[in-house]
Amino acid sequence: TQDVPTVAVDTLGTKLPVVALPDTAHLNLGDALIYNLDVDETATGMVVYNISDDPCGRGLIPCLYVWDGATWRPAGCPFPDCTSTCLDTDTTINAAIRSGETYTDNGFNESTAGTYQRTISNAAGCDSTITLNLAVQPEWGTNPWIGAFWRDDETGERIIAAGNASSWKVDVDDPTGTGAWLKLALGAGNDPDLWSDDPDNAENYQVPGDAKSIPLQPAGNVLFRIGATGVNPQTDGTYETGKRPRYATITLTVGGTEYKLFCRQGESADYLFSPTDTYTNPSGIVTARPAAVKFSPYNLTGANLNDDDNLAYAVGVRGGTFVDYPTKAGAFFQWANVTNPTYAYHPTKPTGSIAGWYDNYPITTQWDTHKATNETCPPGWVRPNDGTSPHSGNYSDFAGSQIRESLFADAKAFAEAYLPYKDIYWGYYADGYFDRRTITTSANSVNNSAVSPSTKDVAYCGLLFTNPGTGTSLFMPGGGYRNSGLFGNGGMLLGSGSDGSYWSTPNYYADSSRAWGLYVGFSTSFNMSLANPGVGEKSFGNSVRCVKE
Repeated sequence: TQDVPTVAVDTLGTKLPVVALPDTAHLNLGDALIYNLDVDETATGMVVYNISDDPCGRGLIPCLYVWDGATWRPAGCPFPDCTSTCLDTDTTINAAIRSGETYTDNGFNESTAGTYQRTISNAAGCDSTITLNLAVQPEWGTNPWIGAFWRDDETGERIIAAGNASSWKVDVDDPTGTGAWLKLALGAGNDPDLWSDDPDNAENYQVPGDAKSIPLQPAGNVLFRIGATGVNPQTDGTYETGKRPRYATITLTVGGTEYKLFCRQGESADYLFSPTDTYTNPSGIVTARPAAVKFSPYNLTGANLNDDDNLAYAVGVRGGTFVDYPTKAGAFFQWANVTNPTYAYHPTKPTGSIAGWYDNYPITTQWDTHKATNETCPPGWVRPNDGTSPHSGNYSDFAGSQIRESLFADAKAFAEAYLPYKDIYWGYYADGYFDRRTITTSANSVNNSAVSPSTKDVAYCGLLFTNPGTGTSLFMPGGGYRNSGLFGNGGMLLGSGSDGSYWSTPNYYADSSRAWGLYVGFSTSFNMSLANPGVGEKSFGNSVRCVKE
């Protein structure tokens, strides 16, 4: 400190650290300024003092800052004898607790999620309003956090929060190499609308500093932020945005168990496994993956869907658009529809059956016959195939499958039914949308699985495909599907929040009411993540994930 008058300590009687600010610093800079102060974070509070701002006539900023375990925050006017002009101070605290816990810091006593306020006044009439945004987070392990995502030009905070009763720590893997673009900080930032239905844009909340680790924290809830140090610099003209995505991993250790968080910056379609990656085929021959393609990180939707009077409409051939966050479900589409082609259906409304749901599916004709009138992926994109011709699932039938060669470490595995489930993870994905909203129950009553569950912008937990050799990753949300009328209740929403179904193109056998697709989900019976190429009725409403043409 410099030129700190003894009256600062004498008046406050706190014996706390006193910090002198530059003449250009002002109180309303708040956390952005306090983060940069070199103050021992083992302290419980500090007085901030600036001789150039003199509302009380004695060269003192009337503000006490307290350490809440993550950030320094203003906590009222501590000058009881200041009778001249005072500064009213407001602060927001974003906190998370486990189910059954009570938040008792800062004079609160709350055990349910919500927004709460307290106003503190001193003898001089200075008011300080403290706003608490409290989230009740699912227990760690119910749906663990599995990764984070930024677009090329995004760097803002991604929030990882979970109930927990164990000690924990966080480390960026390879912090001077592939992980150099990531940084960490304790706490949840200071968005006053965090964990609400309308939080602020994450880009307005940058992670301070450049920390690559968070040291061991005592037993308590997991709450930290991940940020990017800068925009994606990887220029590559072979990608649609002109940037090649970059990847890194973080290790979160909870109670001695390590969990990986797979991070990605870049929205261009990318390979998970590329054509030059290899696998061993059923004959024991190591072979490349010539059918591997670049997958979009986003589901397909209809731009004109709304939550009121346009719950379904024909987007037109090549007329679908991508959602703006990987966790968003997007719209449902049928495999093909002769009567009403290219229809996009709302992801949650209605949850019951849909009058006139089309079940007169094409049986004898193949996707090549229908794609000219039913392809909804935008120009330059197509639905992925699961082999180039109708098949029943034998390895020789699905040779050339874009889905299997692109997404699975063992591309031959599903000639042997459900083996193996390698390097795939079900859980929460922090993309700047899902992590900023209240995680709640899906329309199909799956607890702790969805945000904004009754809107066209609903987002879900889901499955992350990873390539441990390259660190690349791809997330698919578990948005469920709409039922076929063959089973009654045509169009009824099923499985939202617990699984997802995605279309591919070939028929199941040459003449069939069913077509191949991809199922993603989590088995509570076997406690394992699932990803199965499989067959479904062509009149199901499934999600669509496009690949580069």
